Amino acid sequence: MSCTRMMARLALAALVCGSSAADAMNYYKQDGVLKISGTADNSDREKLKAQLTSGVQTVILLSPTGGHWQLAVDLATQIESAKVSTVIQGPCEGFVCPAIFLAGKERMFSAAMRPEASFVSLGISTNYFPKEAGEDSARPWSDVTDFWRAHTKLRRTEVWPRHAPTLRNAIIHRAEHLMFFHPSARTSRGSGAECFGEDQSFLKCVPMSGGADALSTGVITTLDRYTPADSNDIYRDIPVPAPTKFAELTELPLKVAKLNEGCNGVYETFLTYDLPRAFVISSGGGCYYSKQLDPTPYKTAMDNCRKWADLGRGRGCRFYAADDKIVFTEFSSADPGAAASTRPGLLLGPANASIELGRKLDANRVIQDVTDKFDADSTIALLTTFRWEPASQAGGRQVVEARWFIGEAQVHRSRATNEFGPPPYKVWFRPNIAEIGTGPVRIDIYANDNFVGSKTLTIAEKQASDKVRAAIP
Repeated sequence: MSCTRMMARLALAALVCGSSAADAMNYYKQDGVLKISGTADNSDREKLKAQLTSGVQTVILLSPTGGHWQLAVDLATQIESAKVSTVIQGPCEGFVCPAIFLAGKERMFSAAMRPEASFVSLGISTNYFPKEAGEDSARPWSDVTDFWRAHTKLRRTEVWPRHAPTLRNAIIHRAEHLMFFHPSARTSRGSGAECFGEDQSFLKCVPMSGGADALSTGVITTLDRYTPADSNDIYRDIPVPAPTKFAELTELPLKVAKLNEGCNGVYETFLTYDLPRAFVISSGGGCYYSKQLDPTPYKTAMDNCRKWADLGRGRGCRFYAADDKIVFTEFSSADPGAAASTRPGLLLGPANASIELGRKLDANRVIQDVTDKFDADSTIALLTTFRWEPASQAGGRQVVEARWFIGEAQVHRSRATNEFGPPPYKVWFRPNIAEIGTGPVRIDIYANDNFVGSKTLTIAEKQASDKVRAAIP
């Protein structure tokens, strides 16, 4: 997370943030494993059917979203008929993701993330409905809870909502969920947990009653966690500096010079989150945080600060707090975390980079709606994936630039500084298309000023609507 709430949104939207909106789910199939991400729509009935060939044995759910209840049931029926195993990697919420997951022959969590970063949330009633329920109109909420019961060992009393809305609309003003982690997930109190309620922060979890957990309730079928065949798919965090005596953890206001006014309130919010968590400040006065549900909380907080620093708004970033310890030293002194968190960057070239373009980028850093044709109303997502050998080696500090050209004139530049962990490492940009212009565009990508590849696209002028054209004399 980031500086103030406004700056958080800006940082994500302007630089490297994913978007969950899409026209359909995305499918990636290799060696008997099918990965699903993106936002479901009605076309996915046929698309999923085409993907579930005889060779698919495992389906990994990378937080697919969207879709109404009937669509969720139809997709789950296909998974059930294919007799495949299902794996959760990241949050699994809404209708489509939990229904597909529970339809798996064997069900487990992924080992690619910490157990606290993946969960499945079963809605037992909610006020989060699409404005138009479509095929779900007037269906009772018991259709949903009956499905949860049929695919788990949950009792009727455990899934029965205190309120019973129809799927057409909600008659309550709160959400009720059952939220399940792998039993090895721990709160900062050291206990296993279940979650419920509208705020599904892991901090809100309480110890499971009667020893019940995701396994005993049949939400998962095994305690084993799925390990990706490629270890490069595993999320790895960065180290943080040793504790200092700069301040007490709960001491407010923060004693950092030139700190933005809103950062004290942001820090108060940060202190409410469970461990692991990180709070980073920039020499320009910005503040950034991340929390337990992030797969790499330390890296995320530092990366978000560095992105703003590259825009001239930070000029330097340091951890202030990590977990329940203060680790900060004044900007006027040497950074004790620099050696631990920054490695010299590897020399990367064209053989190390693959470049993709599309209209959207989802939360799992996957390009959606792949295309090289855009118009002035479009959004552009540019993703560069870096790989190198040996796969166990971190890539170090890399300044990645995307230089945008129309003809021979450079019209725009996107820039991000990241501490590359082991490969693959992904860097993405979502530029303001109005700053680029229209016509044939070439993008040259550099890492630490070394050319790594190019991509071309076309941006067309905005087309006037029929009504506008009719009004033109």
